[in-house]
Amino acid sequence: MSRSKSTRKKLFRQITAAILVVMLLAAGLIFLRNWDRRQGVVPPDNEGSDEYSEPDRFQIRYNNAWYELRDNLETVLLIGLDKFEDGTENNSYNNDRQSDFLLLGVFDHTNKTLSAIHINRDTMADVPVLSVNGSVVDQEYQQLAFAYTYGSGGHDSCRNTRNAVSALLYDLPIDHYVAVTMDAVAVLNDTVGGVTVTIPEDMTAVDPAMVLGEEVTLTGEQALAFVRARQQLEDSSNLNRMERQRTYLQALSKQLVDAYNRDPDFWTDASLQLYDKVITDYSLPTLQSTANTVSVYQPGQIYSLPGEAKVGEKYMEFYVDEPELQKLLVSLMFDEQPSP
Repeated sequence: MSRSKSTRKKLFRQITAAILVVMLLAAGLIFLRNWDRRQGVVPPDNEGSDEYSEPDRFQIRYNNAWYELRDNLETVLLIGLDKFEDGTENNSYNNDRQSDFLLLGVFDHTNKTLSAIHINRDTMADVPVLSVNGSVVDQEYQQLAFAYTYGSGGHDSCRNTRNAVSALLYDLPIDHYVAVTMDAVAVLNDTVGGVTVTIPEDMTAVDPAMVLGEEVTLTGEQALAFVRARQQLEDSSNLNRMERQRTYLQALSKQLVDAYNRDPDFWTDASLQLYDKVITDYSLPTLQSTANTVSVYQPGQIYSLPGEAKVGEKYMEFYVDEPELQKLLVSLMFDEQPSP
């Protein structure tokens, strides 16, 4: 192998290894903990929110006070991709994938902590519609999952999903995105020799081994079914599936960290199996820096997007509880500013 090819291969390994580290830290947060709801916060009044905004400083109006996004926060949107469950496509410039899993990772570089918001893919929101040339020509009120279907299925679809999520969160800046196909779950699962979980509901319609209450060490395909399945189950809403995803992430992330502690080359070896399943806007230097920095941070919490699931005309639909969402965002990422 020539020196140039060897250098490119080494660089490629570094890129994919860094992507994997960031993705796992954002998604798994090492260990998940329950969220104790914060009380006594009043919903914000956003009218006139631009009056005192400073350049490059994101502020919101909240209970007649100004709140500013904390310094040294970095937000990363993790997008888990899958094909349409019903085999249909949108009637516009599109691709055949949708986002089955959405998680906004929050790196607090001041306090050295990791937190995240798990966003229901069924969330009803204003989704930008892209034209053939990639420009926004309209918006449709539909599930967030469909934001990814607009575009080529590459970076433009990632940006469209990021923009839809940002708009849902009152135009909160989202610094980066990492998209990964859901079949990467099976790959990661098998790299650690299987992941053991307790089956939280009767899933025998999906796999006879998935009996309610049984402890099962999942194989790759079983793991994929565990985090994806819902149509075959008694409760076909996405809420139960999100609980299973968090359960699985808790078990998987611990085993990934253990695997790395046993073998420092684990990340590189695993990432080589995932390189064609990841899309990100991180540059190589930023990835390496972020991965090295957050690897020693303390795990925070994964917050669920507050709201209610309902049966729609065609799909399950999730409607955000706006006051509770506002409480969550302000308590997690904002500080009150002195009156001007």
